Amino acid sequence: MTPDLLFYAVAAVAVTILGLSKGGFAGIGMVSTPMVAAATDPITAAGFMLPIMLVHDPVAMAMYRRSFDAGSCAG
Repeated sequence: MTPDLLFYAVAAVAVTILGLSKGGFAGIGMVSTPMVAAATDPITAAGFMLPIMLVHDPVAMAMYRRSFDAGSCAG
């Protein structure tokens, strides 16, 4: 499969939505993989989105590690 311009446009929107879901808009991220699956086959969509999802969490943890306060988590 050769990705075309439509695939890249849909993938860019899907990755942006996935990033917004990591930033606090919970629930909206579940739309990203089916959105890419609409532009290509579902196996390719899952294979494309999985590495992006795996990279999001360590990057988010690195960004917010300085603002973490362990004392506020103790109940």
